[in-house]
Amino acid sequence: MQVITYFLRDKDDSSDQYYRDVANLTDLVMAKVESQVEPVVEALRSSLAPDSQGSLRTLPEYVFELLTLGVLYRVYASRSVGFGMVPQHILTGLVRLRRRGGWVKGGADLIRGFLGRLFLAPVESGGGRIPQPTLNRVDRLLGWLTATGEYDQEVKRIRVWLGFLRQRSDEGASVLQAAIRLAEWFEAQSLESLGQYTSNVDQFLREMHPRYLWREDAIFCGRKRVEYHLNMMGTEILNRTLRDGFLRTESKLVLVPPCMKARSDAEC
Repeated sequence: MQVITYFLRDKDDSSDQYYRDVANLTDLVMAKVESQVEPVVEALRSSLAPDSQGSLRTLPEYVFELLTLGVLYRVYASRSVGFGMVPQHILTGLVRLRRRGGWVKGGADLIRGFLGRLFLAPVESGGGRIPQPTLNRVDRLLGWLTATGEYDQEVKRIRVWLGFLRQRSDEGASVLQAAIRLAEWFEAQSLESLGQYTSNVDQFLREMHPRYLWREDAIFCGRKRVEYHLNMMGTEILNRTLRDGFLRTESKLVLVPPCMKARSDAEC
């Protein structure tokens, strides 16, 4: 049995309503954070050096990073509490090893599937309760996320936030609490706004995901519904950020994943 986790088109085979819904959700989130976390986001921006193009990312992008911190903490912090340094180093090394490709990747993935089942999932300490957020627990969470090999960009961005909050230790705890509260609100609001498009995720996790538990992609395939919604909003934010530059570009290419092919390699 195949379970498609998300579907963006309606009964008329149109995705127009989805794009309106995700845009509305993004507007709602930005309005929500205006009074809660915008000052600290602006403080982070002012502390960073511009990139090679002499610019910083936009305010919504930094807000999204803080929301991502909150969401991932709520979903995975309880798993990372008892995660030791030895399995972290081993699994992180295997992630680096698999990126060499070829037969090395296959061997590394086989070992990652076995060790990931033992150390990354599925037992959560404290009955799955969310640990009290601290900067050290965020650091431990980042170690767990790095070991999965699935959250490279998220870890990179959150480490910037962690370094910033360590410099402002007097308010670091309150910022973390704000991120957790924002993530809790986002989970409920995104379910209301986008839940119709991800209605099969829970069925997949319940019926299909147990077959993945010894595979190296168990974490990737086991993402929670709120993570789907988070990524949907992240795409909307990037679309907005990159739109002007895209429209000014004379030549454009569309890159699609191989799984979208309707024909075999020989026919394509």
